[in-house]
Amino acid sequence: MTASNAACSTPVAVPTSFDPPADWDGSCSNSNAIAAGKQCGGKPCVESLTIGPMQAVDEGCEVNYEPILTGTSDEPTWGLTVVVCEGYPEGGEGGCGSGAKCAPAPTPPPEFRACVYKDEDVPCEGEDYTDRLVIYSGFEDKRGCTTCECMPEVEGSMCTATASIYKDDACVDPLLLGYSISSLKEACFDVTLPGSALGSKSISNVTYHSGTCQPTGGEPIGQVEALRPSTICCRPKDK
Repeated sequence: MTASNAACSTPVAVPTSFDPPADWDGSCSNSNAIAAGKQCGGKPCVESLTIGPMQAVDEGCEVNYEPILTGTSDEPTWGLTVVVCEGYPEGGEGGCGSGAKCAPAPTPPPEFRACVYKDEDVPCEGEDYTDRLVIYSGFEDKRGCTTCECMPEVEGSMCTATASIYKDDACVDPLLLGYSISSLKEACFDVTLPGSALGSKSISNVTYHSGTCQPTGGEPIGQVEALRPSTICCRPKDK
């Protein structure tokens, strides 16, 4: 708080401190009182009073976790389902050589292929069964997100309060009551009776208006891992 021997709009003036104590809690204080009629540069020291901006003390932001609505289920699903039918001749397996398998001779229906099957992800061997398809019988969902955090800088926060100035040293005889101040800019008011005493001051209704922090994290990571692969090798459709 600084008194001036000129009006608020005057660029050059003699200042006089009316500062409260450094650890001020806003209650009535008569520190740096200025007596009535005190002269500064041949003029009354108190023609206006400037109250500097408050200091907003930010303590950062906390993450506000909200569910993300995607419109679809988060459960993974198969994009392709394979149906495998295994045929046996009426007479059993007899007649097939070692490592061989007997199958019915008729051509399979149009929606089916003649194929051979083996566990694990392996290449197709031979010249007849060359169309390769790898299928899986399970999966493990390893999807997730990076940790959601807030940037330390707080944007848009401010403090507001109401300042009152008194002529006496006990906050009884008011000079100015209920003047709005904030942390955004300084406030200045002209004293109606130049040379008035500035004896004490108080501040009330101190309010912190929270701001926001820029979010970080929350990026998708991982994927669904298919498990237990098997390889199906089929005859080309034209054979």
